[in-house]
Amino acid sequence: MICSVEQCNGAGDCRKSTLIGGTLCPSYKVSHNETMSTRARANIIRETLTHGINGLTLEAPELQEVLDSCLACKGCRSECPSNVDMTRIRAELLQQIHDHKGTPLRSWMVARMASVQQLGHIVAPLYNLMATWKLSSSIIKRIVSFAPERNIPTLSLKTMRSQWSSCGGQQSAVSRQQKKLTHSHIHTFTHSQGTLFLFADEFTNYMEAELGITFANLLTRLGYNVIIPKHVESGRAAISKGCLKLAKKYATRNVELLADIVSDESPLVGIEPSCILSFRDEYPDLVPIAMRKKAKQLGNNALLFDEFLVREMKKGNISPDDFKDTPVEIWLHGHCHQKALVGIEKTVEMFSLLSGATVHRIASGCCGMAGSFGYEKEHYKTSLAIGEMILFPTVRKAVSGSNESVPMFVAAPGTSCRQQILDGTGVHAVHPIEIMYRMLK
Repeated sequence: MICSVEQCNGAGDCRKSTLIGGTLCPSYKVSHNETMSTRARANIIRETLTHGINGLTLEAPELQEVLDSCLACKGCRSECPSNVDMTRIRAELLQQIHDHKGTPLRSWMVARMASVQQLGHIVAPLYNLMATWKLSSSIIKRIVSFAPERNIPTLSLKTMRSQWSSCGGQQSAVSRQQKKLTHSHIHTFTHSQGTLFLFADEFTNYMEAELGITFANLLTRLGYNVIIPKHVESGRAAISKGCLKLAKKYATRNVELLADIVSDESPLVGIEPSCILSFRDEYPDLVPIAMRKKAKQLGNNALLFDEFLVREMKKGNISPDDFKDTPVEIWLHGHCHQKALVGIEKTVEMFSLLSGATVHRIASGCCGMAGSFGYEKEHYKTSLAIGEMILFPTVRKAVSGSNESVPMFVAAPGTSCRQQILDGTGVHAVHPIEIMYRMLK
């Protein structure tokens, strides 16, 4: 960790203004406070771990302050000239602090939110009532220190996995026999275009199941055989809260379950950027050393929705002839992790399948929600201020200036981004694959 923070050379790219653009560093951009810059975090972490502050190391309030203001957006992963990955450093430090002082209740619960929602699905209507009823939701938000202005996410009545199993017995049968499934068996189940494994990430599976089914139906109508394999959650929430020991369990189990069946011919495809990109970014370092080669191979074949569709377009398996050529206007906001790790160019290229589409890239950095950050009481105002820099004004202007004769969509692949846009502007943003599905012939 010391070596990582030593990479900071003080150039100060993390102090860029909104006018310059980019994602790095959202909390500094709205505060103009040096302590909220990536440079300050690196300096204080280096000083704390090397010499301590007033005799304190992990307990130093200065350390807690700089870690608390980090959104874990990964902007520094690609935009810092020294490649200081503060998101990763922060997670490692938080795990050490948790080991030393215990895990705070909110962090513990957010890290295990998928498990809570899995149990909640047993009584989904009651869960949703408790999440939306003013009295009960207020109590819940007070307990976990969430902002009272935010709405607690509700659950789909049926999970994505259960819905897909009920409408496709072949897929559920394959999942049950996954331990026996090898590359040589996959051709048995293929359609004309081939087979892919769809990752039922924890956000889509429990909260936006219909979105996941829409993507599965899109792929099926394009000729692909879609299998939702047996796997566990990605561990994204655990990573963001510094619960790396828990995240390691999820990563290790997913590599065990998926590494031997996922391949270049039959990739693992996901629609939530932060989850599917974890396979490529964090998993090789989270799993035991003996599994790292398999983890890297799995990560190389874990594709975001746009990467897969563009790949198939270049192969000639998908073409504009599959879609309507009617005019449509799209305003695109990219997910932070997507922009940092792979960029949004593939999403724009995917939209080129829509002959009548006009795509506008919103020059926004982080939306400000950043997982649970925007829900947290002490970060609520900062979260909205980040959205107000570019994202919210652009969305409002796009909606007010839209042509009624041409369908207009605000598109955002991240579930947190869509929630932030709704809370900040009242506009319902859609996932890019929803547009692709609506435009199918």
